[in-house]
Amino acid sequence: MSASASEAGPGRSSDRYHVVAPLGEGGTGRVELARTPAGRLVVLKTLHPRLASDARFRERFRREVTAARAVEDVFTAAVLDADTEAELPWLVSEFCAGPALVDVISTLGPLDSAALGTLGAALAEALAAVHAAGLVHRDLKPANVVVTRDGPKVLGLGLAKGAAQDGGEPTGTLGFVAPEQLARGGEVGPAADVFAFGALLVLASTGRNPYGSGTAPQVLHRTLHEPPCLLGVPDAEWETFLRRCLALDAAERPTVAGALEWCAGRAAARPWWEEEPVAGLVREHEEATAELVEVQEEWEDEIPAAFLAPPTSRQAAAAAQTAPAPVDAAAGTRTTDASDTTDASGTTDAAARRDARAVTGREPGAGPRRRRFLAWAGAAVTAVAGSAAAGVLLGDDGGRTPGAKAATPLAWTSGRTVWSRDLDDAPAYGGAVLRHGDALYVRTARLLTCYDAASGEVRWRYGEDRLRDARPVGDTVFVLRQPLTDTGIVALDAASGARRWATRDLVTNPFRDTSPNRPVSELEGQSAHLTADGAVVCLVTFAASGTLWERRTAQGRRWRAYGFDARDGRPLWHRAGTATGVPAVHQGGGRLAVAVSEHRMPAREPADGPLVVLRDRDGTPEREIPGGSAYPQAHPGSSGVRHYPGPEAVAAVDLATGERRWSRPAGSGATITPRATDGLVHAGGGDLRALDAATGHQVWMRTDVRRLDDGDDAVPLVSGGLLYAAGSDPSVPAADGGRSTGWGVHALDPRTGKLVWAVPVERMSGVQAAAGGGLLHLCVGRTLLTLRGPGAA
Repeated sequence: MSASASEAGPGRSSDRYHVVAPLGEGGTGRVELARTPAGRLVVLKTLHPRLASDARFRERFRREVTAARAVEDVFTAAVLDADTEAELPWLVSEFCAGPALVDVISTLGPLDSAALGTLGAALAEALAAVHAAGLVHRDLKPANVVVTRDGPKVLGLGLAKGAAQDGGEPTGTLGFVAPEQLARGGEVGPAADVFAFGALLVLASTGRNPYGSGTAPQVLHRTLHEPPCLLGVPDAEWETFLRRCLALDAAERPTVAGALEWCAGRAAARPWWEEEPVAGLVREHEEATAELVEVQEEWEDEIPAAFLAPPTSRQAAAAAQTAPAPVDAAAGTRTTDASDTTDASGTTDAAARRDARAVTGREPGAGPRRRRFLAWAGAAVTAVAGSAAAGVLLGDDGGRTPGAKAATPLAWTSGRTVWSRDLDDAPAYGGAVLRHGDALYVRTARLLTCYDAASGEVRWRYGEDRLRDARPVGDTVFVLRQPLTDTGIVALDAASGARRWATRDLVTNPFRDTSPNRPVSELEGQSAHLTADGAVVCLVTFAASGTLWERRTAQGRRWRAYGFDARDGRPLWHRAGTATGVPAVHQGGGRLAVAVSEHRMPAREPADGPLVVLRDRDGTPEREIPGGSAYPQAHPGSSGVRHYPGPEAVAAVDLATGERRWSRPAGSGATITPRATDGLVHAGGGDLRALDAATGHQVWMRTDVRRLDDGDDAVPLVSGGLLYAAGSDPSVPAADGGRSTGWGVHALDPRTGKLVWAVPVERMSGVQAAAGGGLLHLCVGRTLLTLRGPGAA
C-alpha cells in the first residue's frame, strides 16, 4: 500500500514511508500507521489540503514541528521526520504501542504512594524536557499518556507553544487546564503544566477528576471557584503536595524540578510498568500490533495496488467498504448501512467491490484475516498519534482506529428516583446494603435499619456497638456483633426487630474448655464469620493477622467453629482448628466449610490452604480438601457451577468435584457474578463484560461503564433482567481519554450490554448497591436512594 500522501508533487512521503493501516482522520488531517524503509513502525500525519493552503495554519504547523523536534526524553514520543514545506505538509513521529494510562488505572486500581511517585517522576521528567525546549505542553491529560515497555510516554505536543507566547484562544482539556489558561489572552507558563500534572496524579490515585464530572460550565466553575476534591489520595503528604500543584495562583505551585524531586523521593525501587499485570497489558498491545501489521500486509498482497491506493478520496471509499459497521459507543454493537457511497470520481463502493472480486475471487475485507485485523485494531492497539502536532493534525478526533466513528450523543430514557433518605451514619466503612424480600437493610458499625423497600418507611432499628454482619433467613435476621470482649450472635424478628435470643460469652460454651487456667492460645480470636442455613446457625472465630500488631497479639489462637440452634440459640457443638487465618466460610448441603490459609489476613493472593468440612448439625469433621480454600463453596453437599475471581482471571468451578471448567483473563481487580443468568455471567472492575457461562467466551464488553458497587469484593449487580453500572451522561459525546463514570447509573440489558435507561446521581464514589422487585437501592455517603426504570409502577 502506498502512502496516502503519494500523489505526484514535491515533498511527498511516499518515497520514504509505506502506509500499513489508517488510524484516524480529524478535522485537520489524517493519521496512518506506516513503515520506514528499515521496517520501523511510525505514525504518519498529513494535513488536509484546505489547511495546507492556509498560510497562518501552515506557519503554526511549521513553528510547532520545529519546536517539538527539540524535545528529547525517554518519556516523550519523538518526532522523527517532517516536511513542513510540502504541498501537503506531513510529519512522522514515534509509534507507541501500549495501553492508555486510564486503561492501566482501570486494571491496577488507584495507585498507592510508591506507584504514584514513580508515575509522577516520569511525567515530571517529560515536562522538564518540554520546558527545556522552550515549550509549554498546555494539554497534559489522561488521553495524552500511554504506557509502553519503556514507561509512560507523554504525547500530544501539538498544542505546545513557546513559553513566552500568549494570547489567542485558550487551549486544553477541562478538569486539567490551569485557571490562567481559561482567560483569553492570559499568559501561560510552565506552571500551567504543573497544574495539569497534579490533576492527572489525582485521577491516577483516586480514579476521579479533582474537579468532578458534569457539564463544561460545572467543571469550569469548580476549577475557578472551588478547592479540588482530594479524597482518596494516598496520604496527608500527597494531599498537601497535590493541593500545591492545583493552586489557583500559578506562583504558589511547585516547579517541575521540585515536583520531580518530590515524586522521585517516594518512587518504588522497580517501576510498576515492568511488573504484572501492566507488563502483560503492554505485551498484549505489542502482539496485537504485530498481528495487525501481518494480517494487513497479507491482505495487501492478495489485491493489486490499483485497488488499494486509488487517488485521493477514492482511497477513503475503499477503506470504508472494508471497514466494519460503525460501533454504537454505548452498547458495543454494530449497526449497518445498506447504502453505497460515491467518491469524487463517481466510483461507487459497489463498483470497487465488483472490481476487486473479479481479481481476487472474493469480497474485499470478507476474509477472516481482514476481519481479524480490524477487530485487533479496534480493540487492542493504542497507535497513538501522540508526538508533535498531533493536536494540530487531529484535533479531538485523532487516533481513532479503522472503522471507528466519532462519539455521538445517544438517545436514552431516564429512570426516576422513587424515594431518598438522609442517614445518620454512613455504611461506607464496614457496613452494607442488603435487599431481602420486600425489606431493605442498611447496616453500619453501630446500627441495623430495616426499611420498607418500596416506600422507604423505617420498619425498625437495632443498635449495638461493632455490628459486623446481618443475615436474613426466613422470618429471622441473624446479626454478628463483635465488641471488644464478647463476640456473638443476636437473632431478631424480621417483622418487628425484636430480639429473640442472643448467644452467651463463647468462653463459657459448654462444648469447649472452660477451665480458669486455660492458656492464652485457648482464648477467642477477635475476627469472625457468621453463616445461617436452615435449622443451624454457625459462628467461626479466628485471630486476624493483617497487621504486625495483630500478628504479635494473636499468640497462637486457633480458629473455632460453633453451631447454634436457629430457633432458640441453644449451643449444639464446638470444634477447634489450627492457628491460621480463615478467609471465608460456607454453609450449605448440611455442611460447614471452613477455608483455612497460612497467608496473613487479609491476603492479596487467593487462599491456598485446605478446606475443612464439618457436618453443621453436630460439628463432626467429614473431610479436609487440600488447596480447597480458594473455592469454599466446592464441598460435599454442593452442586452446580460457581464463578470465582482471581488476581488476573475469572474461573468457573464445578462445586461437586472442585474442578475448574474454564478460566479466562479478566484483569486485576475484576469480580464476577457467582451464578449465571440466562446463560451468561458478568465480570467487571474498570469495565464490564458478559461471558458465556458454559465456555467463558466473551459475548460483549463495555469499557465506558464500570461496576456500580465499587467495593473490593462487590460483584456486578444483576437483578430483574437488568445489569446496573456506573457511567457518564449518555447524551454527551465521550471526551478524550474515555467516558467518566461519575455521572450516574446506567441500567443495561445483560444479554447485549445495550442501555435501557439511565439516571444522574450527584455523587458516584463509594457506592454500595442492592436491588430487587424492580428497584435499585444506592447508598452514597450518607444518602440512601431508591431508583426505578421508566414506566414502572
